[in-house]
Amino acid sequence: SKEISVFDSGLIWLLVAPVILVVLLALYLWSKGPWLSQWCRGTSGFLLIGLAVVGVFLLFDLASYRALSEEKPLTTVSIEKMAEQEFNLVMTMPDGQQRSFVLFGDQWQLDVRLLVWHKGLLALGIDSLYRLDRIAGRYMALEQEREDKRSVYALDNSKGLDFWQLAKKYRLGVDARFGSAVYMPLQDGALFSVYRTGRGLTARPMNAIAEQSLQNPW
Repeated sequence: SKEISVFDSGLIWLLVAPVILVVLLALYLWSKGPWLSQWCRGTSGFLLIGLAVVGVFLLFDLASYRALSEEKPLTTVSIEKMAEQEFNLVMTMPDGQQRSFVLFGDQWQLDVRLLVWHKGLLALGIDSLYRLDRIAGRYMALEQEREDKRSVYALDNSKGLDFWQLAKKYRLGVDARFGSAVYMPLQDGALFSVYRTGRGLTARPMNAIAEQSLQNPW
C-alpha cells in the first residue's frame, strides 16, 4: 500500500491555516494607525510572526511522521549474519528506501513514536501519526545485555522543534507515546515484515528461515 505522509492527509490544513492567519494578521496590524498605535500593533505583529515561525518549525517536525492505518506495513527487515552474534540488518521502507545497520546480539528490536489525536479530531477522519524511532540489538543472556557491545540506532530525528516532546508535556490535543516495541530473532537469511495494528506493532515471518527461527527458543 502507498505510504501516506502528513502532508497528504487532511491534517495539513489544520496546521497550515493558523500559520497563514497569524502572518496575515501581523501584516494587517503593521499597516494601520498613527505612531503609538502603530508601535503597539507593530509589537503585536512581531509577536505573531514569532508564533508563526514556531508553527513552521513544528510543521517541519510533523513532516517526519506518517499517517497510521490499520494493518499498514511499516517496513520489511532482512538479516545477514556477519560473525557470531553480529548481523547486518536491512530495513526496506514502503517507498523502496533502504537503510542498513550492524546489530549485535540475538534479537532485533524496533520502536516507534505515536501521535494519537483526541476524539474530536479523530471524528473528522484525521489519522493518528507514527514515526519509526530506533532499531537496536538485544542479547538473550542478562550478563551479555549488561556488559557486551551494544548497538542502538536512531531512525529519525526531529526537524525544528520536537512536536512529540511538546505534546507529551503540554498535551496539545494529542497523546504522545511510544508504540509497543516489536522484537524478533536475529537469524541469517530471515525476512520479516513489520505492521502496526490496533494492538500495537507486530512482525510476521516472510520466508521459511524466519518461520523456522520462531520455532527455536529465542
